[in-house]
Amino acid sequence: MKIEISIPYTIPVNIEGNFNSLSIKEEISAEQVINSTQSASLRLIKINGSKVNFSLIFTFHYYLGYPADGITVMLPIMLEDSLKVNLPIHCNIQGLIPFLNSKTPYVAIQWDPYYYTQQGGASNPFNIFVSKNNEIKAYCGSHINDIIERKNDKNRITGMKPNMILQLDFKADEDNISFKISDITDPNNAISDEISAEWKKFDITPDFTNSYFGVNFGSGASFADWQILYFI
Repeated sequence: MKIEISIPYTIPVNIEGNFNSLSIKEEISAEQVINSTQSASLRLIKINGSKVNFSLIFTFHYYLGYPADGITVMLPIMLEDSLKVNLPIHCNIQGLIPFLNSKTPYVAIQWDPYYYTQQGGASNPFNIFVSKNNEIKAYCGSHINDIIERKNDKNRITGMKPNMILQLDFKADEDNISFKISDITDPNNAISDEISAEWKKFDITPDFTNSYFGVNFGSGASFADWQILYFI
């Protein structure tokens, strides 16, 4: 089921959709998901069991302003009878993220490379959003330090270049959640940014029953032509 929603932008929301599995070859084929400013591309995938564990490899070839606004994972979303989406901007560095109304609380974690323009990447490049009763509380950039653990203090990503190959590794169970972005352009010298937290830090007991996880690429005034290469 694909639903077009304009509030005020048109956002494709693919319910129970799957990413194309595309192999990385010498000539990379890709599924482009962002190609303009002020846009978003959200996909929802049904959660099976009590864990979510996936990897997604992506890239970009060109950008406007600065590569932004990255990738967001949100879960566990239990859809209401009618699909409702809102697009509040809570952080100065964020871009468009479609927040779905949900019967249960959920967390959205965003990696936004626009943060790398600040102090050579010293600023935390993550935003966290907690949705309860369909009201969003935001923890932006360095303000998330009180609720998460940022790993890998050395050898972090500090900037973005076109055609770099990036990998998201995401894991969540009923106790913990982790989100790792790695630059694997040179597999022998991979560098990464990673955060993790216990669900209790968000005052949430996750219920994965009849729930979805969402993956969103977005843009704001700046954008990159984000392209998915592989999803497993």
